Amino acid sequence: MEELASTENYIAFTRQAYNNTDIFYNDKVREQFPTVLFSGIFGFGLAEY
Repeated sequence: MEELASTENYIAFTRQAYNNTDIFYNDKVREQFPTVLFSGIFGFGLAEY
């Protein structure tokens, strides 16, 4: 049971880290001035959670 709980905690931690990275990326693509221009030109879209 302890190993299962440890694995679940690790999955939750990595999922949260991935979601935080997506939030940071999406904010950059949508809101940062020079990045908005280049992301549109080069076809960078929003990341999904």
